[in-house]
Amino acid sequence: MVAACLLHTGIRLDVGWDIQQSSCRGRSCRRGPANGGIVTLSGRTRAVVLVCSLRDKGLSKKPLWRTKEDMSSEAKQASSSLRLAKGEEAVARVMVTSVSRLLKPDLLALLAHLQRIDCCDLAIKVFDYARKEIWYRPETSFYFDMIYMLGRNRMIEKAEYYFLQLQEEGLQPETRIYTEMLAAYMLVDKVDKAMDMYRMMKEAGCRPNELTFTILLRNLQRLGKVAAIKEVENDAVENLEDGEEFLRNVRTRRKNPTLN
Repeated sequence: MVAACLLHTGIRLDVGWDIQQSSCRGRSCRRGPANGGIVTLSGRTRAVVLVCSLRDKGLSKKPLWRTKEDMSSEAKQASSSLRLAKGEEAVARVMVTSVSRLLKPDLLALLAHLQRIDCCDLAIKVFDYARKEIWYRPETSFYFDMIYMLGRNRMIEKAEYYFLQLQEEGLQPETRIYTEMLAAYMLVDKVDKAMDMYRMMKEAGCRPNELTFTILLRNLQRLGKVAAIKEVENDAVENLEDGEEFLRNVRTRRKNPTLN
């Protein structure tokens, strides 16, 4: 690999690809540290090697999802065209002319972008289109993102629809999907449905986590459901590693809302 040597003493450039040797104005440079540093030339001059390597994994990490800036120009154009389209016919036309031409990574980036900005109707169209693609394989994470978006936007019927769809595709709901479903019910004060979902979760063998119990207890307390609170608190003690401490923290926040 090629490394650039700068003839300025005392400057350190840590970028790091490891190298065996490089040249600097005709002089050979001895191998420097893997993370960059000052090396000695065959003459008296000291130089700094710009070391180029992927050893620092922190530098090579990619974000968990693409931001709008990370999207391809094609995906950005599709997003803009969809949001500017007026009426079902116009949206359908963009789906054919722009969305259908996207490669898998760009289509998924477009979907994630629409979900993040809560363009629910458009995200539903892109999601349903993606499910028909030849590369599509059912995944719970794929459905989780949709249910999460729909739940926080109070689109309960659509969230219920996709909850059933993932099961029809042979998937088993995970704890986080059950949790988002019961959170969606609590958001619209459908306590009975939330508790039914919670009990279904336990019957399916999915273990509730702290997020599950926190959502349930805060909303049950808000709505004054004493009997349900007792049931959930008993389950928290049984399922969490330090359930008693968890309940103390929840009660403390309940008495001091500013701590939430």
